[in-house]
Amino acid sequence: MRNEACGTSLTHCRALIFIQGAFSLLFALFLLVPMAVDFCMGGGDWESFATAFSVSAIVGSVCLHGGKSGPIGRHETVYLICAVWTILPVLAAIPFFVSETTRLPYVDALFEAMSGLTTTGATVLSNLQAKSPGILLWRAMLNCIGGLGVITIGVLLLPCLKVVGLKDIYGVESPTVPQQFKFSVFRTVLYITCVYAVLLVLCAGAYKIAGMSVFDAICHAMSTVATGGFANYDSSLGYFDSAAIEIIAIVFMLLSSCPFVVYLRLVLEGRFRSKQFVVFICILAVFSLLGAINLYGKNVLPEAEFPEVLRRSTFTLVSLATSTGFANCDYSTWGFLAVTGTILTLCGGCSGSTNSGLKMHRIVILVHGGYRYVRNMLMRAPLTSAYRQWQPVVREGSALPEAGAFFFMYVFVFCIACIIVAWSESDLATIVTSVASTFANTGPGIGEVIGPNGTYASLSTTVKFVLTVLMLIGRLELVPVFVLLLSLLQSDARRLPVVRKGAKMLDMFR
Repeated sequence: MRNEACGTSLTHCRALIFIQGAFSLLFALFLLVPMAVDFCMGGGDWESFATAFSVSAIVGSVCLHGGKSGPIGRHETVYLICAVWTILPVLAAIPFFVSETTRLPYVDALFEAMSGLTTTGATVLSNLQAKSPGILLWRAMLNCIGGLGVITIGVLLLPCLKVVGLKDIYGVESPTVPQQFKFSVFRTVLYITCVYAVLLVLCAGAYKIAGMSVFDAICHAMSTVATGGFANYDSSLGYFDSAAIEIIAIVFMLLSSCPFVVYLRLVLEGRFRSKQFVVFICILAVFSLLGAINLYGKNVLPEAEFPEVLRRSTFTLVSLATSTGFANCDYSTWGFLAVTGTILTLCGGCSGSTNSGLKMHRIVILVHGGYRYVRNMLMRAPLTSAYRQWQPVVREGSALPEAGAFFFMYVFVFCIACIIVAWSESDLATIVTSVASTFANTGPGIGEVIGPNGTYASLSTTVKFVLTVLMLIGRLELVPVFVLLLSLLQSDARRLPVVRKGAKMLDMFR
């Protein structure tokens, strides 16, 4: 019996190695694109991409040779998703590390790569205008790959390698995508990819018509639709100083914030319906108007008329709430908008879209649950009666307890991260907003250091590493990471009674 279990475990392990190798090889192919572009446009960094391609191809080949295609178990799926999202940024960082125009320390290069793949948009690079075309395109491609989802791309492109079990992995990476259509996972991913591609083409075309060059239009379209926020200029979209470009960015950031399944429903069933997206739009409309009134009343932009103030207010809040992180000015000194934007950053956008954060559907559930609780208290119902009224909600639909558990984990990780960062940093705005922006995968924070006009380069190596891990946790929406930790604790608990008690305390995170 024991030998059979060991054999099964070894089979799963080889399957994990095989799939990791397949993803590494696929990633190596992506590296050929910026290498070719950099070579054709006369950049000096095509050799760095050739180096990264070689390393990725070697890693992938070794894993494919040492592994074996086969089914994987539920726990192995969590191991794999964490491994893929850890190893690929390590490979993606190589061009930033060896490039002649960047020459970043490896921790900084890893920070930049993780920021790109998780669509955070935080950067340690400055003087972006002087960087090679390959580096700029690679940053945008990382946003694009991360926005669609590494596993989504794998489900679409890896069947040729006979990789099995990807549909289970896709469910872990995108846990909030509703399964409402009677399609295979492959067809669903294919349709979502088509929607993503259509948005990319339309956005790039609109940017080109508005005055961008072809290269800038393609790069910024990938960052916009992925809600990643990497730009080709230090001043982000403010470099273009164009109302048309800002309006286009607002439109496509919002379109990318809508659950992609809603687009499928619109095409296949002829109806557009999403409560969380409606709530999201209403919140943005209200606070954008309030922010514009606040700016106009304080005469913060003395030469601007109210329509321009409203556009700037809307652009800033949409950029932050959708976790994109584009900027058209330094909003750190705007008070109301800066605070509101930080809060909306943590709240995040819609589930099933390219947005990150707590997500609107969980906020709707929590608000509704709080309303029911307060209503019961106002009716002066006995505690036992109120408890019984909650029982059907918990028994019939687990949305409320799941949302509550996720909210607790979200706040818990946020607080712990703030404490860790505070060990090295002393500025409160830098501490709170750096954690909020990386955890919610938004990018820029508030203040002179990491504000819209700043970078994360001046932070200590320890803080940058912590924020890099935080980006990964935020992108995976906490649960896979906690499940992995719980699984490891439960494995060690057989030998350590103290850890066993700790593992039991973590059962609430299941």
